[in-house]
Order: sequence, then C-alpha cells, then structure tokens
Amino acid sequence: METVKTNNKKTKTPSQQRAEAEKAGFNFRDKDNQAALYILFGSRTGNSESAAVLACEYARHQGMEAYLLDMNTMKPENIRHIRNLLIAVSTHGEGDPPEVAEHFYHYLHSDAVQLSPDLRYSVLALGDSTYEDFCKTGHDIAGRLQKLGAKVHSPLAECDVNYEENAMAWVRRSVDAFAEVLPLKNPVKDKTFAFEINKREGDFDDACFAPVLSKKMLTTPESTRRTMMLSLSVKNSGLVFNPGDSVGVYTTNARMFVDRVIRKLQFDSTTQVDVNGKTKMLKEALIKDFELTVLTTMVVSKYFEITQLPELKKLTGDEALLEHYCETRDVLDLITDYPAPLTPAQFVTVLRKLNPRLYSLASSPEQDSEKIDLVAGLIEYTRSNRERTGVCSSLFTDRVDDGETLPVFIEHNDRFRLPDDKSRPLIMIGAGTGIAPYRAFLQEIENTSRQHPAWLFFGEKSPEADFLFREELEAYLSNGTLTRLNVAFSRHKNQKKYVQDLLREKSEELFDWVSNRNAVLYICGNKRTMAKEVRSALKEVYQQNTGKNAQAAEEWLQKLKSGKSLRMDVY
Repeated sequence: METVKTNNKKTKTPSQQRAEAEKAGFNFRDKDNQAALYILFGSRTGNSESAAVLACEYARHQGMEAYLLDMNTMKPENIRHIRNLLIAVSTHGEGDPPEVAEHFYHYLHSDAVQLSPDLRYSVLALGDSTYEDFCKTGHDIAGRLQKLGAKVHSPLAECDVNYEENAMAWVRRSVDAFAEVLPLKNPVKDKTFAFEINKREGDFDDACFAPVLSKKMLTTPESTRRTMMLSLSVKNSGLVFNPGDSVGVYTTNARMFVDRVIRKLQFDSTTQVDVNGKTKMLKEALIKDFELTVLTTMVVSKYFEITQLPELKKLTGDEALLEHYCETRDVLDLITDYPAPLTPAQFVTVLRKLNPRLYSLASSPEQDSEKIDLVAGLIEYTRSNRERTGVCSSLFTDRVDDGETLPVFIEHNDRFRLPDDKSRPLIMIGAGTGIAPYRAFLQEIENTSRQHPAWLFFGEKSPEADFLFREELEAYLSNGTLTRLNVAFSRHKNQKKYVQDLLREKSEELFDWVSNRNAVLYICGNKRTMAKEVRSALKEVYQQNTGKNAQAAEEWLQKLKSGKSLRMDVY
C-alpha cells in the first residue's frame, strides 16, 4: 500500500482520504465551510488525484481543515456548500472531461447549478499538448465558475504529460494563498514538507510482460502505409479487458536513434543526469524516459527559453508556423535545424516524458480470454534524406520477435462499451486502424447472446491493399453477426470516396436507425481528419432529414453524446 510522501507521520493513503471525503460530502452542513478548504479532483489516470492528495496534505501540514473530494463520488450539488475550493482535473481526448468527472462537469454547466456567493477557487488543468484542446476541461470549469460569480483566488496552472513540476508549484502557490485567509488550527510543528508527487516507482511496475504470439501484416506490399496486427499472450496474467478498452504498450526509443541524438549534441553518453530525482546515465535516460520521435510546441518553446536563438524567436512567436513545424519533425530535427550549446542537464529538462502508446483492443475475451490483439498503423516515412519511424513502429517491426515479451497494460474505457441493451442497434464508423474496436465488438456479439443489428461504415485507401479484416467481415455478414457493411476507398480507380461520403449517401436510413430505432453511434479514427469530417457529415444528415439549421444539428449531436448515444474513441 502506497502512502503520500510527506513529513507528516500520520499521512493517510488516498483511499483513506477519499473515504473521509465522502463522509464529509454527506455532512457539509456539519463543517465550518467558511474555514475549510476542499480539494476536488477528476482523474482518469491518477495524475490529478496525486496532485490533489499533495494539496490536501500540504494544507493540513499548514494547519488548515482540508478535505479531499472525488468528482466521481461527490454529489455535485454539494458544491453550493463550499466556499474555498481547489480543483485538479484532467482532459480526455478531444477536450472532453474524464468519465469520472462527467457528472460534475455537466451539473456545473447546467441551469440547476448553485454556488455559494463567497466561493473562491483555483484550478489545476492537466492535459496532453499533442491534442488540440490541451487542458480544455480545466479551462472550461474555471471559466464556468468565474461566469457564475466565483472569485479566482490563485491563478490556473496547466500541466502537460510532464506534470509533476507544474503541479507541485501550483499546490504550493494555491495552498499558500488560502493559508493567508483561512484559520490555521493545528499546524505541524516541523515546518519542513516534502513536495513529492505520489507516482509509480521503477520501470513498468504495473505492466504485464506479454509474450508475442504472432505479428501479421494486414496490408499488402502495395499499400502506401503498412498496418500490423500483434497477438499477445495474457495467459495467467490476471488482466481484465473488454471490447472498447485499449492496450497500453510501454515503449523505449531505439538505441541507434538515441546514439544519433547524442552524437549530434556531442555529449558523453555516460554523463549522469537527473530523472525524477534519480540519477541515470544520459543514454539510458534517453532510451527509457524521454520522448524523442514526437516534437511538440512546448518542447520547442522550452528549447528557445534555454538557447535564446534569434532564429527560433520567429518560429515560437508564430503559433501556426510552430504547429506546422512540429507536425513532421522530431527532436533530432530540432537540434539539427537550430543547433545551440547546452548541457545534458539542460537538454533533458526540455524533453517530454516518454509515455506509453495506446492501441484499441481488437479482440474479445469471449472469443479468447488468454490472448489480446492490437492493430498498429506503422509510422514510416522519409524526410530530409532521413528515414523516420514511430517509437512503437520500430519496436514492433525491428525490436521484438515472436516469443519475446512486451510490457503492456489495459486502459479501461467505459465510454466506448457495447450498450447494456443487448438488442440495441449499433452504427460503427471507422477508418484505417479505427476498425480495431469493431472487430472486438463483432467477436463479442458472435460469442455471446447479444443480438445487436450492427451496421459498419469502414474507409481506407485501396480495396486491394488496405481492406483490413476483409475475410472476417465478409464471414460476419454471411452468418448474420454483421447486418450491413458499407466501405469507401479514397485511392480506388481515381475515385476518392471517404467514410463520411457513405454517411451522406445513406442519410435517410442512417437517420432512421438513430432517431427511430435508437441506434448507438460509434466513431473511431483519426481525431484531426476522419472524426471531424464524420461529425460534419452527421450534422448534414440531421439537417437533411429535419430541415433544421446548423445550430440545431450541433445541439442534436451534443444531446446524443451526453446521452451516450454517440460514443467516440479518437486519436
């Protein structure tokens, strides 16, 4: 059992604090809410919770009466009793609140919300800067509180995937701000306090090391982008998984690529650097701990802060230009295009943490509970006379063979489940590797008592080279597991057709399935292209069949989404 790392000998575990918070949540009127500080979190992966726990411990260390609250368990209407509030919340995917925070988020944005006129607050917004709507949920909540008349007591702070430093700074700043206005009843005599975020210790300590059973190329050699399926053994692993979940793969950077980065910077690979308070050799750290194949605007901005290169000033000052630069570059490009003297210690402070990669589960435990399948579109291209490969693409193709193991975990996704009603119709829309979860859905339907009418819209480039799982889908059509299948290919006989075009072609029937048959709409695929175009097409379908305007169509989509009749898994 983990405990929060502070100097308070009576430190409680997060679960103990949550139990305490739930008790407080049902007895707000018994508390001195004018004097109490409430720390509310909405966390999908645990990062927001870790920051909230630290804030609660630090507040108690200062002598404040402080309570930890979970958006997932707190009755949202109880916010009306709170006068002093810290919020730590993450953002999921395309700007959505994490599922555990949805109820609170929607209540706060409803007409029913009631706040204390004296409410003062501070927000920690966590996110991933590779997504367009970075930290959106935190900004939405802060903006809504301010619109409702609450007062900002300490500024909002944003956190990227390297969240610890910013989160700890926010905890110190925001709690100290409340310490100036709230009574300090029982301050800890020992004034020292260890500012450490409670996080995993060691490498891959929550991973299942799954042997690779097979690697299969799903595309033909003529395809312009290779797609691979990996089958992994999870026999006796204890992993629990369901269709709609994702497989997380802990990855590492290729050693040859790391060597190129080190040579370019003229560093000694054995130099010692600090990684989360631990000392590691530079090469080991770059292999295991830091993102090198993906470049973000924040990394470039940090690099400019250290180097102060005049030629970088123009790039970092133009948001559109900077985003375009980052789209097709990696860290090696950055240090090649904009060379500057810096130390290994400075260099690693620029970099993002190397995060695991998530892949939609492409199999159902009802078909085989000892095996999981994942589908990966391999990132492979050449730019500036250098071959580029995604960090997991090189792992899957060149650095792991059958029989060797991959460290994996299951990322549960209750947003993307089959409906509880086992006969409710399904409309599944996907392109490319977005077909993966639907393969799992169809396996589940075939091997259980589910009787869903299932309609699949699938798009790819070429029917000859890229029609993923063609034989399986045709078999599902034949045996009735799949009711309808419509496919679109964007590079077939000089005719460009995309999955969104299919939706427009089947507009009347599609709208009938949704409006009259209560079908659940699923969208899975690229967030910037396919998902955006599909949403636009669905709004056109609504307008065409109702005669209403674009605003009404947007409200229709939002209603479907809030009612869980539109479920999205985009990346």
